[in-house]
Amino acid sequence: VKPGFATDIMTSQDICQTIVAEKTPCTDEKLKESQKEITTPFIASYMELKNKEAKAKIEANKKQRVAIVNEVPKYTSDNVFEAIMEKYKGKVVYVDFWATCCAPCRSGIEQIKPLKDEMANENVAFVYITDQSSPKTTYDNMIPNIKGEHYRLSNDEWHVLSSMFKITGIPHCVLVGKDGKVINPELGHLGNSALKTMLMKYIVE
Repeated sequence: VKPGFATDIMTSQDICQTIVAEKTPCTDEKLKESQKEITTPFIASYMELKNKEAKAKIEANKKQRVAIVNEVPKYTSDNVFEAIMEKYKGKVVYVDFWATCCAPCRSGIEQIKPLKDEMANENVAFVYITDQSSPKTTYDNMIPNIKGEHYRLSNDEWHVLSSMFKITGIPHCVLVGKDGKVINPELGHLGNSALKTMLMKYIVE
């Protein structure tokens, strides 16, 4: 395909996907380099606009932070999951294994945002677990407005939990009871209404 309007659109879409969806804006230097590949002026300007908007949104999210970022607690052998869950004893815990590059993960997180607000006063915790495949900068930019408890594991720790829950793809969600024991090791997709009903069932027990 010869360089021109069509290739400019494809190039800009790839770059804007990273900037907007993955919340990873370009540095000024990298943006200028990317714009050199674009021959259509308004597309180059659009990329710059999206980059500025992403930076502004990230800064706004950081000021309104609702995420709680946790260090992985000390653990022995392969009981990393039990160590993480210890903090939430007495609560029903919805655990979401995800990654910043996973579009279905991001979509699912956005979907249950209203549910978390609805259940703000209920005895439930929403825990998000990812690993080193989520780049630190992207992760730090993305999570401030994801309400819940967050953990970024080492690859070895992730491997332990991946084996424990037989995770073959993400998002992968797990339900843990108030006693810290796993109720359901693989929830599958649930709408907000069904998820709320299920969570309330175990909250009131």
